[in-house]
Formats: sequence, structure tokens, C-alpha cells
Amino acid sequence: MNSNGKVWQIEGEKKNVRFSETFSGKKKHVELKAGPQSAGIYQVLPYDGKIKLYKLNVLFKTDLYGTTKAHFGVDYLDEAGRCLGEEAPRDMSSQLPSGLFAAAGKRDWTQWIGWFGRNVPEGTTKIKVWARLNLWEEPEARGRLWIEDLSATEMTPDPQWPLGYPPIKWQAAQYPVFSREAIASGCVVCSVNYLRFILPEMPPKNGADNLLLQAFAIPGEYETLSFCVYALRPLAGVKVTASDLVNEENPARGILAGNVQVRKVFYQPKKAHGVHYYLDAPTCLEPVGETSIAGNRTQQFWVTVKVPAETGRGKYCGTIALALGAGVVKNIKLELDVLPVRLEDPGERWFGMYYYGKSREDMKPEVADMREHGMNTVALWGYDGMKVINEGGRAKLELDENFGLVPLMDLCRDAGLMRPALLYFGRVAEQIEKLGWRAGTPEFKQAYCSAVELIRGEARKRSWPEIIFVASDEGYPYLFSADRFRISGVCDPLLKAAGAKTAAHALNQPSASARRFAQQYSSFYDLLLMTCCHSTVCGNEQILNYREWPKFVEDARRKGTKLLLYNIDCCGIHPEAMRFAYGFVLLAKGFAGAFNWMYQGGKYPYDELAHLPTYANSIFAYPAATNHPGGPSIGWEAVREGVKDYKLLSTANTLIAKARLSGDKARRQAADQVEVAITAWLNKIDFVKIYPDSRLELGEWEKDGFEKDAWTVGGDFKIRNGLELEDYDALRRLLCDFILDMQSSPNMER
Repeated sequence: MNSNGKVWQIEGEKKNVRFSETFSGKKKHVELKAGPQSAGIYQVLPYDGKIKLYKLNVLFKTDLYGTTKAHFGVDYLDEAGRCLGEEAPRDMSSQLPSGLFAAAGKRDWTQWIGWFGRNVPEGTTKIKVWARLNLWEEPEARGRLWIEDLSATEMTPDPQWPLGYPPIKWQAAQYPVFSREAIASGCVVCSVNYLRFILPEMPPKNGADNLLLQAFAIPGEYETLSFCVYALRPLAGVKVTASDLVNEENPARGILAGNVQVRKVFYQPKKAHGVHYYLDAPTCLEPVGETSIAGNRTQQFWVTVKVPAETGRGKYCGTIALALGAGVVKNIKLELDVLPVRLEDPGERWFGMYYYGKSREDMKPEVADMREHGMNTVALWGYDGMKVINEGGRAKLELDENFGLVPLMDLCRDAGLMRPALLYFGRVAEQIEKLGWRAGTPEFKQAYCSAVELIRGEARKRSWPEIIFVASDEGYPYLFSADRFRISGVCDPLLKAAGAKTAAHALNQPSASARRFAQQYSSFYDLLLMTCCHSTVCGNEQILNYREWPKFVEDARRKGTKLLLYNIDCCGIHPEAMRFAYGFVLLAKGFAGAFNWMYQGGKYPYDELAHLPTYANSIFAYPAATNHPGGPSIGWEAVREGVKDYKLLSTANTLIAKARLSGDKARRQAADQVEVAITAWLNKIDFVKIYPDSRLELGEWEKDGFEKDAWTVGGDFKIRNGLELEDYDALRRLLCDFILDMQSSPNMER
């Protein structure tokens, strides 16, 4: 195969690479067959130090099985041919090659375009463009890869884009016909489902106003609604004011306006975890104040109602006045049907987030925020206030009273976050080794075990939540983590011998080595956190695929091992993903809870693109900064709704069991009927079609491809799970009605 007039070279297992001109009938292509050893093609191009941007164009087809992947990438070489680094969506220099793009499964001919050249290492004189099949040399690799184009082209950076190349572009299939009233007022105002992923360039589906917001709510809980303003011309001085919500039957009863919070969505360039591409996306919620909306743009607003616990049943109505400047005011009617459902404690369930330690003062409002979003635990993963020192030839662990672990656990205790907390203990092992005591030696054992006992003792003395130790982050043996695996192998037995509870992550990682590790060690842990985007949720033919999963769950239950969901959507901005995973997925898949990365991660919360080529921001609570008051991500708000779904499902199941023990035949029949209905809803979820390697972790656009070098998407961004967005509240209403019926029965056992 030729590209740019150059001949492609073979590397790796040469017998598995074949050039052909007969497969497609169009032009010469290369076919790669997967085997235990990697096979690939490459080309080396000169680099003069001046070019700042290249385009990598790929046209390929795959028929790959299991964990087998095809990778396409770029390496930077010096004059001697030594690799100075690779162009990657995240920094993998200390781990293993990953390339710009990877593909798995079966794909028909697919075009992909990537950009590189912004981060060329000093001393680079050559650029190596490559494609590899089974790059990580998994022994069970199977399948084939066909390539018709793999070419690099010099480009002139476009100054209109922050990175020199265009973002993902959303393209409307058609625009609505706008009503006369909309044209006269300069905008269309419409209620929307808050689970819908709204980009600023999306027009309304209808050209006329829809000024009615309706929802049902539970006393003591929050309820979320949303509306959008699409500006037909620039709007300035936009203000929003919410009224009290008054009970229709008893005007003396109501929900004060102070409990109705209206916030605007803040848009900024955002990239998903581990990719170069970005789009202008909704991220967090900020106070409205007085805002402006550019012409032909959508501004989304979220309405969050905190329903006081003492609120009685009934319909509560009020108004959101939207002042649009130039004397134009549109009044949105807000109707909230309050249902006095009593949610029961779901029992031994974990709802948590990963968290970096801070000072006691800084953590106090954040722990309270976690509590308000339904969390009952936390995972401390860094900045932990734990320091190992050499005291007279023996290691000693010192704990900071005002930073990290100690104040965090104090705050969790005081806030009621009392489910067992996860503690990453890898840093302690690292510090001990840096003092000269290698893991596996008697000195290391003494130091490590004394540190464990110190923390367990503090937990007992201070009435903290129980601590569950994680010896190493994702410590199973994938190729770049040999050191993590070594630490896990030494420290997990020490933790067990000390009587401590332990946890491990991502044993369903799509690699053969992870599978072997899971088979050998999964029974060793008290908690297993399974990666959401891999096969425990998705139906891919990967490790612990959907056919094997029920048996895995049953085996874990029999052994007393708790299974939790892990890393659902690290972007933090996809509401459906977060509600889906913290709610229905847990019950449908038998998980005991969920943790997600990361409550507040990333160095540049309001400058996402500064992270290139490293990880994206993973932020669910945006901090205050210059010109930014801070606020929750839209995904964080949806986490709370997912937890509420789970509690409703759990409460309904408890009442079903009680009804069957009662002497009331009608109650037993109602329980049977609702159980059938719940099962039908959960069976409607199609896990097989969920595609995890998307721009925003779990969802897909209705239209997705390249047009004239621009990544173009269209339609809605939606998880392919068999549910419509309206289904989430439809099932919730079914649950609420059943629970109300059961809880209002005088014959019901309490």
C-alpha cells in the first residue's frame, strides 16, 4: 500500500500482513491477521521542525473478536530513529503505546481523521505513522483488519479554532418554522427533558413556545426540570425570577420561592476522556444573574426544586418569569405534583465518588454537597495527609489532623456518610519503598501492617466509617502495570492477614491478562469494582460478557463479595448516563452500588483544552474561579436522580415482599402485578447495544461521521439502552403510585 508516494514497511509478525489489490476492487489495501504477536505497517516521514499541525486520515474495516484491538498512531523519532514520544490522547509515556485511535469489534469501511503535531518533543527529526493489530500482544487475539488509507498530510492551523482544527460539529437535519409570536419576541421558549443532551447550536424541535413545566416530586427530595431559550436574534439583559409554588386546594400551603433554584447551563469546549476531539458542550450550572444569548443559539436552564419534608400531598403551582429585555416577559407555568412517598433505607448499598483530599475547611461544604446528592460514602484517592517517616530505623505513619484522611472521615461521620469508605493505600507502599524497604521484605511488612493498624485504630476510636483498603489502583496485570501488580501481590495478603477489608478495580478490563487475574484472585476481595463501560454492562464479547455475568454475580453472592459499578461516565456532563447507572443499572445487573471518577479532578476546569494531550477534566462539582462562581455539573445533578430511582425500586421491592406476607389478598395481587411491570421495564433495557467507546463514554449520536475533514454529528446523543428519555419518569411514577398505595394501607406491615 502506498501513501503520500511512500512505500509502507511491515513490523511485527510479518506473516500476518498481506498486501492485496483484489479485496475492494478500488485500490491497493493491506490486510492484517491477528495473532499472539503484534503485526503492523508504518512509514517514516521527515520533520523539519516548522510544521505545527498534521492530519492523519484512516480508512479501515475490522472483524475483530474479544479483546483484540486495532491501533493507529504517530511516534516522534530523533535522527538515530529513537522514539522520543508518541502522539496520544493521554500521557502513556511511562506505560505502553496507545496511539491516536483504537477500534474493536466489527466495522464496515470507516473513515477516521485525527490531528497531531501540537506537542512535538524537542529533537524530533522524523515522524513515524503506524497501524498495529494486537498492539499489546494479547495471546488470545483473533480477527482481521483491512486498511485502504493511512496518510499524514501537512496542514495550516486555522486561527478561528483554539487548537487549529475544528471541533465536533453538530448539524441540524432541518429547522422548525417559527411562529409569528416567536419572531416578534425574538426567541422560542420551550420545556425540555433535562436528560436530553442540549448543545448551544441545537434549535428547538418546534417553532412555537411551550411554557409549561410539569413534574412530580417526593417530600424531602429534590426534583429537576429544564427549559431552553432559542434566540432568533441577540438577547441582552435576560433575567429569571421564580415565584412561590402554591397548593391549588389550600393556598395557605406552599413551597417558598427560595426552594426553587433556576440556573443557566455554562457551555465551554469539552473533550471526552482520552481523545483529542472536542465540542462546545454543556458542563455546569451557574446562577443566571443577568445574562445574554447570542443569535441563533440555545441557552438551557435547569430548575431544581427542594421539596421540604413536611410538604403535604397535592399540586403546587407557580411561575418562572423570564425577562428577555426590551420589555418582553414570558411566564413559564411550573406545576409540581407532590406525592408523600416514604423512601426506605436500601440497606447495604454504596453511593460514592472518588475524591482528592483537601483541608478540613475546604472539604466541609463538599462533603455536605455529596450528602445532598445522595452519597453515603466516599473514596479517598490522593492528597491523603498520610506521610511515612523513618524513625530510628523503623517506618512510622503520620496522619495530618487538618488535611486529607483524618478530617475527611470526621466530616463523613458528622454528615452521616457512614457506608464503608475506600482508601487508596498505594502511596503508603510507595513511601515505604522509597525509605529503602522493598515490598516483600520483613521491614516492609512491619511498616505496612503498622500503618494499616494505625488507621483502623483511628477509625474505631473516632467512630469513622469502616475503611476498606485498596492496595493498588487497578492493580491487575495489564502490560504497563507490572509494578502495581507487584504491590497488589504483596500487600493484599498483608491486608487480609490483618483482618482488613480490601477492594480491587476493573477486573472486567478487556484484556486476557485481566481475565486470568479475575479467575485467580476475584474471591480474594471483599469488594470488586467493575468498570461500567466494559462488558459487565455492555454486551460486547469481552471479559465477563453479558452471558457470563449472571453466573459471576451468583458466585460473588455465594462468596460474600460485593460487586460495585465503577467509572460510569468520567466526563461528568451526560445526565442520562449518570441517572441510568446510579439507578436502573445497579438493580438490573445486581450491583451493590457505584463509585465514579472524580468529584473534582483536572487542573483547568474552565480551560478544558489546556489538558491536551493528557486526560480531560473529570469534574462533577466545578470550583469557584475568576469570572466563574462554580456549581454542579449537569451529570452530578442527574446522579442524585439515579440514586432516587434506586431507592424507589428498593422501597417497592421491600413492600412487595411485605405484601406477600400480609393477609390482604388485594395487596398480594397488587404486589404481583407491579413486580411483573417492574420486571418488564428492566427487561426492556438492552445492554447488548450500548456502545462504550463514544465521545461521551456511553452514548451515541444519531448521525456520526466525517464531512470535509470535520467530525460531524447530528440528532440526539442517547444511550442505546432500549429506553426513551420519558421512560425514566414513567417507571418512577409507576413505583410512586404503588408505594403510596402500599404505605397508605392500614393492613400493611410496617
